[in-house]
Formats: sequence, C-alpha cells, structure tokens
Amino acid sequence: MKVTRLHLRGFTVFVDATFDFAPGVNVLIGQNGTGKSHVLKLVYALTEATRRFAAGQGLEGAKDPTLEGLVRGMLMGVFQP
Repeated sequence: MKVTRLHLRGFTVFVDATFDFAPGVNVLIGQNGTGKSHVLKLVYALTEATRRFAAGQGLEGAKDPTLEGLVRGMLMGVFQP
C-alpha cells in the first residue's frame, strides 16, 4: 500500500494538518512534542490494519473482524502508554 497523502483533523496534537508524501524517502523534522512520532505510529497502524484485513488476518483476541475494528485495535495497541 502506497500512502501519498494523510489528512488529520483533531488527532493528538494536530488540529488540522495535511501531509503530502513524495515517492521515496520522506523525513519529518520538528521540535519535540510536535507529533512526528504520532504520524509514524498512525501510518504504521493504518497500513498494518489494511494489510491484515486484506490477508484475512485479525488481531489476537479481537472480537471485531472488520477493517474499522482492526484499525481501532491497532491504534489502541500502538498508542497505549
């Protein structure tokens, strides 16, 4: 799955932000607390949930086999303290 654009509204530190990714390697630069790691975790959770859904896999112990359920489970797992 190729991610070319990510639009966030009301997600963690992002009130309203759009990221347009270029082909190849993209670098996020910013001060501490600006959300760089949150973007990486979010992209991982979304792409991994999509991959698992397409492969017919789920999350261990998950009760909701839908794509939305997988995304929810991945986000909870990735963003837990």
